[in-house]
Amino acid sequence: MPVTALLFGNAFLSAAKNALGASLDGHADVKASLHTNTWVPDQDADINFDNLSDELVDASYSAGGVACTGVTVSRVNKVVTLNCDPIVFNNLSGTFRYMVLRDATTGVAATEPVLAYINFGADVVPAAQDVTVTPHASGVATFTAA
Repeated sequence: MPVTALLFGNAFLSAAKNALGASLDGHADVKASLHTNTWVPDQDADINFDNLSDELVDASYSAGGVACTGVTVSRVNKVVTLNCDPIVFNNLSGTFRYMVLRDATTGVAATEPVLAYINFGADVVPAAQDVTVTPHASGVATFTAA
């Protein structure tokens, strides 16, 4: 007879909140950074912010990115969701393809775990304009227990 092991929905919620602090609700230390099309995401090797390369370099962009607001980690049934308010990059120029979210609590790139990334599918090329990234209605990222 086959034996199956399954995680409870709270396992993901507990792991997320443990890894990122006891309470992420309104967590001010999640940041969003922009990266060019020459960065190659590696979901195995990209552990902390210092593992990433090719961050956007432009006079209109502050290295390290912008702070996210309204950050929440919640669970409904067996689905844990990471979400935040729309992310705004003001008066942005330069070319990027990816946005990475990370826990910037420590302020040290080598100890700031990356959380999720968005691939825009093509280069985004704003010309001195505000860029707003609005998370999907179901959240920035979701984890589902079987």
